[in-house]
Order: sequence, then structure tokens, then C-alpha cells
Amino acid sequence: MTSRVKRFLRPSGQAYPLRSITGFVIPHLDFSARGWDRVILWTVLGTLGCIAIALYVDSLDFMTLDQAGRNRAILTNILSPLMLAAPMLLFLASKLRELAIAHHELSIVASRDGLTSGLNRGAFTTLVDAYLSQVRDQQLYAAKHSGRNHISVSPVARYDIVPMAAT
Repeated sequence: MTSRVKRFLRPSGQAYPLRSITGFVIPHLDFSARGWDRVILWTVLGTLGCIAIALYVDSLDFMTLDQAGRNRAILTNILSPLMLAAPMLLFLASKLRELAIAHHELSIVASRDGLTSGLNRGAFTTLVDAYLSQVRDQQLYAAKHSGRNHISVSPVARYDIVPMAAT
């Protein structure tokens, strides 16, 4: 089976691929803190939750109502959360998205040097420490699965102290 990639535009103007496998089109959804798909998901799920709670709370009175009153109560229990909860949840989720975008941009600015756009000392140290711990974990994993009880010196540690050649 081959997958055909089509391009469609998001509300932000970015293109994202849709994969068509055997005729079904499956969009790539972005549920990250900065994506609109997460905002829509929380709005829809929150509104459905509010409708379910309203129907549950009012269901205790459904038996005492006649058919017309019950239909009116059900309609009210559905329309009230749609008109109240949906806009508030959309506003809240979009503000959380904006906050996540601002946090991401701030973390980029805080980890870069303003003049050279290179990593600053803190970001570089964090990156090197993460790399060294990854190498150490790989060596531990290799030592554990190879039957050895010790770990060899890491390739980075071999070059910590390098004597300078006489010129």
C-alpha cells in the first residue's frame, strides 16, 4: 500500500500532510501545547462534559415532568452549556496556547546569545551534560547486556587531559 501525501493549510497558514491509505484521509493532528488542535479538543470535550453534568443533575427531575416539559428541560440542558461553556473554554484554551507559545519563545531567547545567536553557557552546559549522561546510559546498557561487570572509560573522558605536543 502506498500513501499519498496531500497538502492542506492550517488556520495559521502552515501546511500539514494528510496521508491517504486505502481511501481514508487521516490528518496529522497537533496536540502540543502550542497547537490549535489541542484548543479545539479541550473546548469540545469540556463542553460535552458540561452538557453531561447538566443532564445528569437535571435528570432527577425528569420523571416529575410531562413530555413537553422534559423536552424543554433537555433542550435547555444542552443549549445552556453550548452558549456558556463553549466560548469560555475556547477563550481559556486559546489563552493557554498563547502562554505556551510565549514560554517557548522565551526559553529560546533565554538560551541564546543575543549577538551571535549561539547557545549561551547555561544552555551549552545543559546540552553537554545531557549528551554525556546519554553516553553513560548507553555504556551501562551495553555493559549490562554484554555480561561485563564494569564500564570502560567514556570516549569523552579520555580527552579530558591531553598533553600538548612540543612544537
